[in-house]
Amino acid sequence: MIPTKTMKERKEAEVEIGIRYESLQGTMTERSRRLFAGCEALAFGYGGIEAVSRATGLSKSTVKRGLEECREIESGQAPKLSLSNRARVCTTHSR
Repeated sequence: MIPTKTMKERKEAEVEIGIRYESLQGTMTERSRRLFAGCEALAFGYGGIEAVSRATGLSKSTVKRGLEECREIESGQAPKLSLSNRARVCTTHSR
């Protein structure tokens, strides 16, 4: 039998999700935000979609879509990430 988390443990886990999200938010794309949210919801377990939504401010539908994408990746059915649409991060300096 899998031990269930107490309400206090669930609330602490939710706060930790929010902290992780805040620290990464500025570096994530729309897709990576969904994947982060989905993977966190999966790890949280029962009530994960609601908890991640509260912790991050993302809609429940966004978290659910991220969860579906995480499951696709796990099963090997996810489409490859196209790098052609990525913004150039490095700039060259003329001397």
